[in-house]
Amino acid sequence: MNQSEKLSKRRVLCIVVAISSLLLGLLLGISLNINSHDVLNSYRSSITTIDKNNIQLAQIMQAELDQALQDPNLDTTTLKKVEILRDEQIGFLRYWDTLHANFLQWVNGDGGDITILHPDDVDAPTYFMIDQRNAQTLRLHIEEYQQNILQLVDDTVLREQLRANIDFHTQDEQLYGEPYGWEHYHFDHTMAIETENQLNLIQQQALMAGITLLKAIYHK
Repeated sequence: MNQSEKLSKRRVLCIVVAISSLLLGLLLGISLNINSHDVLNSYRSSITTIDKNNIQLAQIMQAELDQALQDPNLDTTTLKKVEILRDEQIGFLRYWDTLHANFLQWVNGDGGDITILHPDDVDAPTYFMIDQRNAQTLRLHIEEYQQNILQLVDDTVLREQLRANIDFHTQDEQLYGEPYGWEHYHFDHTMAIETENQLNLIQQQALMAGITLLKAIYHK
């Protein structure tokens, strides 16, 4: 085999390797893209489900509150506790509504308070939640809400049982054996749609906590 033929075969081999690498890259890219779409679709489906559940929970909570507040046999002490619980939940949910609206405004820009326009964006939600310290403020509001409603239960044993049932788990996490802040664990470098999902879960837990506490202090 002469030098020219060897050179020609080597070139063909290089071209084949290059094409194979290109095809592999394209297939890998398609696979990653499909997985990415699956993840985003999963979050969208979760958000839709949680939104529906939260609407139902809010309706249940309101109906339970109305029944308690309109009960002619309700003693003054229990009535006061129900009113405090109502006010605590209204206060927290109003704060949540404002935070949520500001979050959507921030990540969407001129898009405003609508569905997230760039669900896989990481920079905007991280800046809003971490750099602007909104996650830290959210944690403080959660802990204050949890503590205030638990104080409505006089029985110490029952209160501790309820504390476990409505725990928002705002304690710092562990990462490689080191403490890792709750704020960073949930909101640092997370996609916009993931942050949206986490916020909706917190709203749901606040509603469920309110219902749980109402059942504990109001015995029909």
